[in-house]
Amino acid sequence: MPTRLPFALPLAAAAVLIFSLAGTVQAVGVAYVNGKEITEADFVQQLREAAGHDVLTAMIETRIITDAFIKSGLPLLDADVTAFIAQRFDSMENFRTLAQENNVDPDAYIERAVKSQIMLEHLALNAAPATPENLQKYYEANKAKYGTPETVALRQIVVESQEDADKVMAALKDGADFAQVAKDNSIEPNAQDSGGLIENVPLSNIPPPLDQALKDLQEGNYSEPLTIGQVFVVLQLEKRTPAQEQTFEQAKPQVAQDYTAQQTGQPALTALREKLRQEARVHVQDKEFKGIEDELKSPLTPPPGPGAQG
Repeated sequence: MPTRLPFALPLAAAAVLIFSLAGTVQAVGVAYVNGKEITEADFVQQLREAAGHDVLTAMIETRIITDAFIKSGLPLLDADVTAFIAQRFDSMENFRTLAQENNVDPDAYIERAVKSQIMLEHLALNAAPATPENLQKYYEANKAKYGTPETVALRQIVVESQEDADKVMAALKDGADFAQVAKDNSIEPNAQDSGGLIENVPLSNIPPPLDQALKDLQEGNYSEPLTIGQVFVVLQLEKRTPAQEQTFEQAKPQVAQDYTAQQTGQPALTALREKLRQEARVHVQDKEFKGIEDELKSPLTPPPGPGAQG
């Protein structure tokens, strides 16, 4: 079975077929079943009924995006198309192979699907460019993302009963080496080899109540037995590495990448599409599809209801 394209060819790509046929309908059969004709007129009518609304809407929106892009004066380079294809299909060669396997004209796909998406992304970035000021604001709003979190190196002893936990604590209080006690008593699979050692774990990744126990420990100290489900755990803090925050200059390359991803992400592009649709002057001549005019002025997605998370 051939591999399918990662994103479907927009209905607008079928529009040329539907509406060119509609303009040149002749009494010529497109198929015959047991000698009975399926006329081209019937074929086109069913295409209009099944997909005409969506196809025309997609064609109108593509024209809206194209007109806005032309008005902006922004360039659309071959390199933009190549980069877009490479990001989603690995390479132009792979894209063309996939298109052929799915009976899609690759050049038509680029013209009707890829270029309009690139135009929309360029318009989004043009409206909110990655200026130093915008990048600085994004960094300040997302500072927690940049840097390294607090990490710990720890040892653990895991036993199955209160009696075993008491035995472990007695040995530690008598001065036994924690790693050796872990090797002798812990049921943790790697204890024999590691002495219960776990290195460079972000403290935020450690579940309660283990995280709180580690917060309260000094390096070299161990905790009282902690009940976790059906087992008992004793922790020793080997090393604590404080969180380190990156400055804006240190984080700037990643900030720029993240900012661009946000501006060209689905929520941002949907908002831009809504704006362009509402600003465009659209007149639908065909009475059958007249309702498209009002639909273009409506939100693409319903507003969040009460209690929705932003």
